[in-house]
Parts: sequence; C-alpha cells; structure tokens
Amino acid sequence: MKRLILIINLLFAAQFAFAQSFSTAKQEQINNEIIKLLKNYENLSTFKAENGFMNVNLQQQFFSLFYSDTSYIFNDIALSKPQEQYNVTDYLQLIRANYESALSVKLQNIQIEYPYLRISKTEYIANVSVHKKIAGFQKNNQIYSFDHKIWITVWFDKSMQVFKIYRIGIIPYEPEIYTPKEDKGYALQFIAAPSKTKIEHDLSQYSANLSSETGTNVNFSLIYRQPIFSGLAILLGIGKSKYISEFKLNNYINEYESNDLDNEKYVRIVSSDEIIENEEISYIDFQLGIQYRFLTNKVKPFFSISGIYSKPSKSKYIGSGTFNYQGYYPQYNLTLYNLEQYNFAENKDISYWSELNVKSNFSINSELGIEIFLSESLNFILGIYYRKGLTNISNYEPSYILSDSPDNYTGIMNASANTTTGSFGVSIGFNIIL
Repeated sequence: MKRLILIINLLFAAQFAFAQSFSTAKQEQINNEIIKLLKNYENLSTFKAENGFMNVNLQQQFFSLFYSDTSYIFNDIALSKPQEQYNVTDYLQLIRANYESALSVKLQNIQIEYPYLRISKTEYIANVSVHKKIAGFQKNNQIYSFDHKIWITVWFDKSMQVFKIYRIGIIPYEPEIYTPKEDKGYALQFIAAPSKTKIEHDLSQYSANLSSETGTNVNFSLIYRQPIFSGLAILLGIGKSKYISEFKLNNYINEYESNDLDNEKYVRIVSSDEIIENEEISYIDFQLGIQYRFLTNKVKPFFSISGIYSKPSKSKYIGSGTFNYQGYYPQYNLTLYNLEQYNFAENKDISYWSELNVKSNFSINSELGIEIFLSESLNFILGIYYRKGLTNISNYEPSYILSDSPDNYTGIMNASANTTTGSFGVSIGFNIIL
C-alpha cells in the first residue's frame, strides 16, 4: 500500500513538474550541496554516538536531513518485510528494535541526474542513484548485509540554501543474511608480543650472591588455527623470540689447583667484588598447541596452551668486572699477588664478549585473551601470556672458573649447573579468517 501511495504521489507530481536548466556554475553548486547532504546521511546512518549508540541528539540530527516525517525510506536494515518503506520515525524505531551497536555504512558511485525537476515556483527535486552498502551486528547475533543500488530524491528551494532528502527508494531486493566466517574457526594469526624476558642460572655456591634483571623484547609469530570441533582448535606456528637478562655477581671468589710458569703446583685464587654480565639468546620457534574459544558474539574469550621447540639462531654475552689473581703455595705457606709478570695481577678491569654455547630449548606457553570482531575476515587479538622453559639450554660443562687470567672471561653460564628461560607479556595481533 505504501508503495502504491508513493507511485501515485510521483505521478501527481509529474503533472506539473518540468525540467529546469541551470548555469554550469549553479549546477556545480547544487551538486556539491547534494553530495554534502548525502555524506551527512552516510555518517549519521551508522548511528554511532560519542556516548553510545543512537542517542537523542543523533536521532534529531538524522531527522533533520529529511524533508518531513512523511519522507519515506526503503527498509534496508532489517529482514522483516524487506520491501516495505517507512517514514523517518518508524525507520528509527526499526533500527532500535534490531541493533544495539553502530552500523557500517558506505555510499558509492553517486550519480546526480540532470536536468533537475521544478515541482513548484520555488521548489526543485533532483534524483540521485547511489550504491549503498550496510553491515551490522543484529541483536539476534547475526551479521546483516545490504549491498544494492538505491534512488534518493533530494528536495531544494529556489535560494539553493536548503537541501533535504525527500524519499529513498529501491528496486525490490532481498537482503542477504549469512553466518560470519570466523565461526568456522580457520584462521591465520599474526602476533607481536611485547615481553619481559629472563635467563635463569643455577650457580649453586654463588646463587646467594647472584641477582638479575629481566630484559625487554618484542617476539613475533605466525600461527595457523585448524578447528577440531566447536570452540576447540589446533595451533601450528613459527616465530622468533629473544631472551635478555642482566646479571650481577657479588663477592665472587674461586680457588682451584694450577701450575705456575715453572710448572710448580699452587692454588690459584681468583676474586672480584662485582661482575656484571649481559646475555642475549635468539631462537627460531616451532609451535604446536591447542586453543579453546568461547563462541560468543563480537568478543570471544580464549585460552591456549602450546609446546614450543626452539632452535638457537644467535647468542652472545658481554661481561665486565675488576679481578684479582693470587697464588697460594701451601708447601711454602706463601701467597703471591700484585706480580703481573708472574700472572698474579691485582685490580684488573676486564671487558669481554663472546658467543654463548647454547642448546635447543623446549618450553610451555599458556595464553589468555580475547578476539574482537572487526569484519567478516578480520579479528583483533589481545591477550596475556606466560612462557616457561623446561630444559637446560647450557651446553657447557659446569666450571666455576669465570676467569683464569686478565685475557679471558668465560661467562656466568659456564658456571651454571642449569640454565632455563622464561618470559611473560602482552600478545597483540590479527586473525585473518580463512
């Protein structure tokens, strides 16, 4: 019935409407105002407000775009009776009944027909064809999509100062409804993880004197998610990680038997008040795990646990300290020191770096986070994770001889009976839905 009334109105208007020519400058001015009106319509049709969704002020702004409340709008935002037209007030009620969050609206291929039609001595209308796209998340937990060509009739007065939407119509069309791709579970994840990392050493007799500080790094990973059944999926990934720590070893002293330059046995005593060492280990990671997602609406909480095998790619340590080297001869009850020519130097500053001798690592990674819906093909990921190494990565035979001469420093890991890694941080990334 509403469509019949619309056709009758148009036929009635055609009895006295006639083409009206304008100069090129005025035509350009009118077209610019029409485009400005349609851009406002595009922006306000999202119904995204500063303090929420579809507040009173936004509704008033939307209403002001139209010629009157009797201006009809084709139903392009709900499945119920999709070919019906509504006045502005009923159209707003239809949106409130079907949505509780902002829509995505895009107007494309705007074509303004010329000449315009004069419907009275002071009033004109212009017909505009527009390709309109809408996407929205309905209250029934489905994604609604509209993608079709529409007609917008724009009213303006003789002064060319006031432009309003007179009506919006369309060729009869059945909108599309579909299930989001993300519900199928297949995805490719790109993750960056700003992290606090640590390397832990077991120095036995020196552990009480050893302190450490965590390092900061960003780890990266590429993960494929293969669903098993509802909510549960297998994770297969490859990535890059780095562990960084700074160590301070206070009151280091070590005694061991040695031979001097004359091949005479003695007890060598090496000591330092403070040794500072920085260690870095980089790995290529291979991940296998499982993930469970709660299949809620736009925000999906998830939990995952994975085993990660890591192959070392690069490592180094940089150590520094002031060392003393003494020799005790028990057969003479004599201690030699400050005799650099006999390799018994005092207060020698050492700064030394070298590669670390490390093995592959195996660790467990647990993560808790959320996936946030952005579009049918893209989700945003935000989570927190904790990763703990389970194996000894040191490839040294433990020796507490950190330095036997001013020209040599072997590193703290060389003295460690067991060396492990750990990290925790934030994971940020995107899911590309397959």
